[in-house]
Amino acid sequence: MTENQHVRVHSRCGACGFRFDPGDPFYAFCQGAAPAFGKSDYPNSGYCDNNHNHPWTFCRIPDCRYCHSSPDSGTVHTHCLKLFLSKFKEGGHPRLQWLWLAATWRSPWQGALPLDVEPSVGYRNPNGILDDLPRMPSLPPELRLKIWEFCASSPLQLYTAVSDLRDEMASSKQRKWSSIPLIEIKSWARSCQLECDDTPDNPIIRLTFDSRGLRRIERLSKPQSRSSSGSDFNAFVVEAAERFSGVLVEFQLGLARLQLPTGEANGFHIWDTPCPPPLKRCFSDLSNLPPPCHLGTVQLRACTGITFFMSSGSTYAVHAHTSNRLSAQSTFEALPTAQRKIVSWVYVPIEGGITKFGFSQVRKRPGNVTRSQSFLLSTESAGNIFIGRHRTSFSVIKQPLTLIHDKPDGLPISFVGAYSEDEGHRLQDTNLSHERSPSTAITPSFSSASLERASRIQIFYISETAICRGIIIQYEDGLRRALGQCRLGIDPVQEFAMPTHLCFSNATFRQPRMDEELRGVSVVSTTAKRIHDHKGPCWTCCEMTGFLNFYFENGATKLEHVIGDK
Repeated sequence: MTENQHVRVHSRCGACGFRFDPGDPFYAFCQGAAPAFGKSDYPNSGYCDNNHNHPWTFCRIPDCRYCHSSPDSGTVHTHCLKLFLSKFKEGGHPRLQWLWLAATWRSPWQGALPLDVEPSVGYRNPNGILDDLPRMPSLPPELRLKIWEFCASSPLQLYTAVSDLRDEMASSKQRKWSSIPLIEIKSWARSCQLECDDTPDNPIIRLTFDSRGLRRIERLSKPQSRSSSGSDFNAFVVEAAERFSGVLVEFQLGLARLQLPTGEANGFHIWDTPCPPPLKRCFSDLSNLPPPCHLGTVQLRACTGITFFMSSGSTYAVHAHTSNRLSAQSTFEALPTAQRKIVSWVYVPIEGGITKFGFSQVRKRPGNVTRSQSFLLSTESAGNIFIGRHRTSFSVIKQPLTLIHDKPDGLPISFVGAYSEDEGHRLQDTNLSHERSPSTAITPSFSSASLERASRIQIFYISETAICRGIIIQYEDGLRRALGQCRLGIDPVQEFAMPTHLCFSNATFRQPRMDEELRGVSVVSTTAKRIHDHKGPCWTCCEMTGFLNFYFENGATKLEHVIGDK
């Protein structure tokens, strides 16, 4: 290894597939001989602890050019490494080489980063696993399954994931490496028989990847329906068969990985849906989206609202609310721990469907960990809604059905495309000029809405306090506006019909089980027309006129009432 060689520290463990948390001890591997590079702790930023005497640099800096030119690397939890090696008989298997293979083949092909997909750990009988819980086997199967579901990302599931990987590799009959041209493969799935045909009939190839790498190869006769939602557990490449000319599939120990022709390391676009929309209908300029790029999708069919998870102008995730996905909690929990601590929930109610969606261009620079992006949403009855810092130039699509964003490792997402079934509604660049502030503007720390003609108010509170986290105002025409952070299905809510006043008091408060004091606001509403009193000073009582401005950042909140032009 050369002086100052970079060793990429990945976001997920190469053995169990779960994310690292800051402070987790890990080992890194580099080069085919798989030497262990000693123990380090997972960093809280892109900068790793390199206080060692070895000629390499641990690195997590996004888009680092030295990492891109470095050999493959694998990163594993210290306890996962010990577990993987623990039950092999000494000298019975090339243990580290097996772990090296499993860790590096999680990437779709050599030179690509491992995909950011959640591991799907199947339920297994805990007998023999939970030796420290001897009463576990005596519980009813339904209760054991329920306990398992509550153990997501727990040591139990990490243990199971590593044990399953080790056992499946040990039981594989395919000990020797082999490779086959992809276009000659009719079908294959991990742990299943490989079927080949020199001239397969179906013209489309779909590759499915999971947290262990290539999982399935299929031949399709035609593109399938595009109504499926994105997956957190799988990623897909769907291309015409001729696009894979010269591509080989490597097989060993039940695992598989693509081998691209020399000089074609960029590879293919990777989607979070098995039925992606056609590329040419989704992007105004494909040259701005060089592969390999992991693309996420947001399906807008039957969408009743969107929650943007934002911090400092950057977007980290997006949740489309539907009747089947009322809460954005699952999307929030899929974020890394560090991101969950900083994001704000920016909720936008959608009435009657989105007629137009636009996004500003992101200035992407190597090493830049922020990706500020603004959005424009138009609905059938509410007009334009702006989210983020003010922009005048947007890429806009009419009647969107699918929004498309990238999924960079360790970075905020950015929207790059959108799809509409009407070919006349293709993505176009549009300049929008405003003589005054738009009727509705939301930044990650400010939102505003009118109190005029309000027919119903919902107030979201921080649990176990009287402090307001967010407000939804519904108007006489059925439209809704959201202020602050409205966490549907999570925070306690109080609802007021036909309100006559909204009253608030800005003060400091202490969150439950936390020592830090924050600025917060107590909010109540009333339907009483008579004068009313409040306990304590500094209350502002507003009749249902003017605008309500809501400031929120890092858990702190503040309200102000403005009469006339906000």
